[in-house]
Amino acid sequence: MGKSGRRSNGEGSISLNKQGLWIGQITLFIDEKGKQVRKCVSGKTKRIVSDKLSELIVEKAKNTITQNDKITVQDWIVKWMDIYKSRTLKKKTIENYNSAANNYIIPNIGNIQLQKLTALDIQGLINKLIDKQIAPSTIKYMFTVLSASINQAIRNNLVSKNPCADVKTPKISRNAIKTFSVEELKQFLAQAKEHYLYPSFLILATTGIRRGECLALKWKDINFDTGILTISTQIIESRTYGNIIDTPKTECSIRKIPISSVIIDILSQYKKDNNDWIAGTKNKTFVSPRNFNRAYYMLLERAGLNHLKLHGIRHSVATLLIEGNVDLKSVSLLLGHSTEGFTARTYIHPSQSMKKNAMDKISDLLIK
Repeated sequence: MGKSGRRSNGEGSISLNKQGLWIGQITLFIDEKGKQVRKCVSGKTKRIVSDKLSELIVEKAKNTITQNDKITVQDWIVKWMDIYKSRTLKKKTIENYNSAANNYIIPNIGNIQLQKLTALDIQGLINKLIDKQIAPSTIKYMFTVLSASINQAIRNNLVSKNPCADVKTPKISRNAIKTFSVEELKQFLAQAKEHYLYPSFLILATTGIRRGECLALKWKDINFDTGILTISTQIIESRTYGNIIDTPKTECSIRKIPISSVIIDILSQYKKDNNDWIAGTKNKTFVSPRNFNRAYYMLLERAGLNHLKLHGIRHSVATLLIEGNVDLKSVSLLLGHSTEGFTARTYIHPSQSMKKNAMDKISDLLIK
């Protein structure tokens, strides 16, 4: 029989087993089935075990005792996605979350018990991905997914803290985004004029809307009487689900854009009653994002212009609007951004002429 020592109520019990090891037990909580959940500690002396039990009592009082010490990172990520994300996120976002989990998190740290996951484990994963030259933005996205899942685990009392708080992630450098000049945009549109996708390219170049928003447009989305273009849907390219017709990601992306009468007149000449889609195929369906890109790069080459990503048209429009002294708030609303700061930080790239004008104003004030 082991010697036992009864402590005060709620402080657990200590006993000496046959092997001469002191064992301490304490009831942590009652689970949803009404069963006592207990935790055991051990030590070479009664004093060591008593101190360990005292630490558990403090943790219990602070509500930092966790319920399940067996669940792994993989178990939790899968459960978190199923219970908390699969019904609230858009399909493309779910695909991106699953990609981060299946390609990076689960293969590297998935078998570690969630409670035993440390900042060192996560930092090791990030360093490994850096060494493999994985893009910093991809690493950052993976880290965000992992941290969000652990934050939910904290709320579920599965872990007491988030080890991601002590991890350093790579900085994402913002490269200067290339844009078209006015003459280059004119050159591109001239080359595209005879192409069946010309109306879509014209809308892109005069409004700066996103590719997915442009491809989802139907002729009914343009009010030819008022000159208003309504953006309410988008087409998303997905490896898992194919091409998806969906609502925009944020409420700010749902918007009405005024189009000039000149552009309205041009578009009216291309309107076809037998096809609902502005970027429509012969089969009366929308053009896929991939085929739209192919057409764009083909026309770019024929026009003799340097390679520029399709999204560069959007950047170009934003920059041209700013250079035309359009206020930042209007530009932000037209582009469908949630904040003016995001517009300025991401899309507005002052040209050399804008910088020169700014410096000329300083010189005028001080010298003249």
